Amino acid sequence: MHNTTPTYCPRDPGVETNLRCGKCGQPICPRCLVQTPVGARCRECAAERRNPVFDPSVVETGRAGAAAVMTAVGVAALAWGLLHALPPFVARYVYILAPAAAGWMIGSVTHRASGFKRSLKLQLVSGGATLLSFLAMTFVMGVTVSGFIGLAVGMWYALSRVRPPRGA
Repeated sequence: MHNTTPTYCPRDPGVETNLRCGKCGQPICPRCLVQTPVGARCRECAAERRNPVFDPSVVETGRAGAAAVMTAVGVAALAWGLLHALPPFVARYVYILAPAAAGWMIGSVTHRASGFKRSLKLQLVSGGATLLSFLAMTFVMGVTVSGFIGLAVGMWYALSRVRPPRGA
């Protein structure tokens, strides 16, 4: 048998409705419903929750930052060692390869240390550490045009590793 008693929306008591939330079953009127990819929901059930992959915690961000800075310092020290150990005709390639490699390593370490998260905060951490590494390398190796090219490539690597997808 079909129930003939009228149902009213709890948020708009004067509005009769036959609609119900697809999750909790509470009556909702057309003004109160929120259309979601899985159907009509009440406002409480449709509350947007950020995907945890794109929302690192303070601890995860701090851990990623510490790992990124340690990697930046380590890569700068390694570049300094290579610069002094290699013959001069090979050492000039360190100027372009070191910042690019630093960005790649820092981006990968930031991504792993954050628990494989992706966000704007992690991009700032990764990009900042890459810039720190470049400044340390510049202090040791000097400023060159190829160093800035290496920095651009390194920043691209570092930022793309933890970049969230569009709309996240």
